[in-house]
This record gives sequence, structure tokens and C-alpha cells, in this order.
Amino acid sequence: MPVFPIALLAQTVATTIEADWVPLISAVALALATFIVGLIANYFDLLGMGDVKLGSGIALVLGFFAPLLPVISIGLAFVLAFLVICIQLARGKVKIGSSIPLGPYLLLSCFGSLAWQLLS
Repeated sequence: MPVFPIALLAQTVATTIEADWVPLISAVALALATFIVGLIANYFDLLGMGDVKLGSGIALVLGFFAPLLPVISIGLAFVLAFLVICIQLARGKVKIGSSIPLGPYLLLSCFGSLAWQLLS
């Protein structure tokens, strides 16, 4: 996934210029933790591997700005997906046990969290 080398290169350059390695270390730790939790969820067929990799990339990018931002973003993605599924269940569009892609919700919450962080 190209997000990992691109984000790591950009974050390493920014860290070198600022001489503060804490954001880079925390971003990598958050990405690794997200990947491990995602692998466990994938093992039990709760998440697809694409969602695991995307969530880890989001944690790497957002974790550089603020340590809680990936947690908020990924949590918001699950809430958004839950709300959409509840609406679709009520309308009869999906059945219980259906699988849905989490990627669009992850991306939407990532961009929303990033915009919120940059604007505040």
C-alpha cells in the first residue's frame, strides 16, 4: 500500500526539520497497534484485510498530528457504518449477517478528522 512509504517519508522529513521524533514514534506505534488489532479482527472474519491495511494507514497519517485522532477517526467510521446499516436494515435493503465494505466510512471519517484537526 503506497500510503506507508509516502507517509513515513513525509513524516521523517518533517521530524528531521523539527528535530522532534515523538510524533513519528507515536504514529508508527499507533499504526502497528491498529494493524495488530485489525489482524485479530480479520482472523475472526470481523474485518477484511483491506480495511485492516486502510485503518493502519489512517492511524499512521493521523497519529502524527495527535495521538487520539486515529482513535476518534476509526471510532467515527464504525458509528457511521452502524447508522447506515441500521437505516438500510429498516428499509429492507440488507439482511442481518450481510457484510459491507468499511473503507468508504474509514476514508470519510479520516478526511473529516484531518480537516477538523487542521482547522482547529
